[in-house]
Amino acid sequence: MSVSKTGQFTIAFLLCLPASLLPSGAAQAQNAPAHLANLAYYKHGIDTIVPAFRNIYCPPQPAAAREICFGAPIEARTQWGIGAFAVPDDAGGHVQISAGMALTFDFMSVAYLLSNHVTGSNGCFYEWSDYYSSILLDNQTAIAAGQQPEAAQDLVGFARSSQTPACRRIGELSDRDVGAIVDGNAGERAAGIEASLNFVLLHEIGHLVLHHHMTQDTPLAARRRMEMDADNWAIDAATAAHQCIMSSFAPPFLADAGGAGSLNWEKTSDHPLGIRRYLNFLVRMQQSCESNPTYLSRVSEADRAAVHADTDRVIGHTRACVDAIDQGRRCSLAH
Repeated sequence: MSVSKTGQFTIAFLLCLPASLLPSGAAQAQNAPAHLANLAYYKHGIDTIVPAFRNIYCPPQPAAAREICFGAPIEARTQWGIGAFAVPDDAGGHVQISAGMALTFDFMSVAYLLSNHVTGSNGCFYEWSDYYSSILLDNQTAIAAGQQPEAAQDLVGFARSSQTPACRRIGELSDRDVGAIVDGNAGERAAGIEASLNFVLLHEIGHLVLHHHMTQDTPLAARRRMEMDADNWAIDAATAAHQCIMSSFAPPFLADAGGAGSLNWEKTSDHPLGIRRYLNFLVRMQQSCESNPTYLSRVSEADRAAVHADTDRVIGHTRACVDAIDQGRRCSLAH
């Protein structure tokens, strides 16, 4: 999860966001009411990167998939929710994604870079993401009911209140320290947002390419297979385009939000257990990145070895967690 890649998407996203939305440290908290107005900028950010997304990911696909990838309308909606949907229709279908998804990935990107730059590990990030995903899921219900979403702490606020060993150093940071770290890593922040959006868009286009039509009569097990198939199509599409999207926050977000480590949740859901999807992403994306000529040419051998070791460690922990869940025990990436 340490790979960050800058390029057309990063530049596009940085250019489309106003200065007030770029590095602002703890002030970037989602619980600020004024931040609601900024959803328009996140929508604009998604709209801005879609042409580059198509130009990079669509050309290497087989003819039928390429036609859908280029032709399916992608509608970014100025909504708080964290949803993205593939909507089949007679013309091949279209994709809808909420601006709240980009905002959420931005929040996660800032948290991840702070956790890693301050502590050298992602332990505090995983603790915080357990907390944050539960807030987001509750807020989805509140928003659907027309209620005010609950305030969510950013990583620093969470660290100051939790004072767990993994978070203690982050909780000691001043707002100025936080701003300096985020300021100095704006490219990494944007790369995380864009890799996350890329994976989500590829997943939804994968549903259209694979002609997934889910109805109320579609068995849950079949729906879960379709979701995993769309994940795999997205990874294969990234591989075909020689893109390493290991810095995506979509899979770790799913690991927390998708069932919270409960096998009972998976059995009654139309989605696979989030942590199972995360493990699949890590294993397949690691193989993809390490055979990617662009990645190999841009990243030094020493850095590749470090990333490989770090990813192996996360894969090992995630696999152990999945095994524990399959044996009827609860597990999360934070523990």
